[in-house]
Amino acid sequence: SELFATYNLLHGDGSVEPMRPMLEGQAAAIGAGIVAADELQGLLGEMDQALGSKELGAHTLYPKQMTVPFWKKNSFALPLAADGRILCQDEKGTLHFGPGMTTEKNLRQALEASSYCEEERQELLKRFESLFGHQRFTGRSQVMYKYEGIGCIYWHQNAKLALAILELAMACRHDRPQAGRVYQSYRDVIRQFLYRKDSMTCQAIPIEPYSHSSFNGKSQQPGMTGQVKESVLMRRGELGIIVEGGCLQFVPWFVSPAEFDEKGGLSFSVCGIPVRYLPGEKGEAYLEIHYSGTEKERVPGYVLPERLSRDVFFRRNELAAIDV
Repeated sequence: SELFATYNLLHGDGSVEPMRPMLEGQAAAIGAGIVAADELQGLLGEMDQALGSKELGAHTLYPKQMTVPFWKKNSFALPLAADGRILCQDEKGTLHFGPGMTTEKNLRQALEASSYCEEERQELLKRFESLFGHQRFTGRSQVMYKYEGIGCIYWHQNAKLALAILELAMACRHDRPQAGRVYQSYRDVIRQFLYRKDSMTCQAIPIEPYSHSSFNGKSQQPGMTGQVKESVLMRRGELGIIVEGGCLQFVPWFVSPAEFDEKGGLSFSVCGIPVRYLPGEKGEAYLEIHYSGTEKERVPGYVLPERLSRDVFFRRNELAAIDV
């Protein structure tokens, strides 16, 4: 498997140039159903090679590499005379774009009023883009080491990856061996999340959600990050809760064995309705619906009929509890 291009550049001549692989492109491909269950392991292996961080046990936003050191970024050699505004020359003879050349628009305006010929102007425009890569800017830093920069772990995007893998496992749940393998990949990913680490490892309070961990492992910017939203959705999957065709479904085997109590049960709620997973006879699968009075109803299988599912979604008082 190869990594998916996250962004493409559309040039003026209609040609398309793929940009570097990024974590969000892989998560998007899995979430969109482009990656089949039997292709997942190959993709994750490629991601570990290109984006994996052994120190932090998660995936960086993009490959950890510094192409040009910051102090060399605005330096080049061309057989052109420096005019002091567009081009400046240092004592070593190296050329630099002037401090006023902050955007291509500024550069174009300055070139129109300059004495440079058309060929020289085009060469300077190409050099400007090759040095600064403004057209390739995707909102992620490539020239610093903090705040989602080089070597950083952006936890929201790692959570998106985990959620996409979990959704793939849920989609292929009818093939339990295959779904089990995909689900194990999900568990392998979330095992590295900060709330599963100790404070020394993440250099912060693990119960707080953090925006990112820097290249040195220090977790930064605590708060209600986007990871919280993904975690809420993932928890629904971990409990085996699925909504399909307007019906609420339960898949108890998605729950980790460690979550069941000593009697083999587990209690949670869905839209305010108490739900209990209870041990039963092997091969026995049914839902027992408890109404607000003493009335009960048994439904074969683990799919709640649409009329009852609607009662759950609209939080109607007729339903008191569901036993699975």
